Amino acid sequence: MMRPIHIKGMRTTINLRPEALALSKERAQERGISLGDAISDAVIEAYRQKPNHSGKQRIDLPVSTRKGGTLPGVDISNNATLEDIMDGTG
Repeated sequence: MMRPIHIKGMRTTINLRPEALALSKERAQERGISLGDAISDAVIEAYRQKPNHSGKQRIDLPVSTRKGGTLPGVDISNNATLEDIMDGTG
């Protein structure tokens, strides 16, 4: 990866999972760069990659064409009552 000329970085504090920190330290040592540069490179590389949608398949969900809305007495804004009605207890 061609590295841009480092003019000025931004100092910040982040929390990393232990595995991410260990891998970043390992990568920094392998490449002879700072830990900050290793993390920056990883973030830039990850976000510049185009998503791979080749294994995903589009799913068309059915859409109801029926009219009339809900049954009388069904309040869809109250999920507890709606669940009771669907379970046959309400």
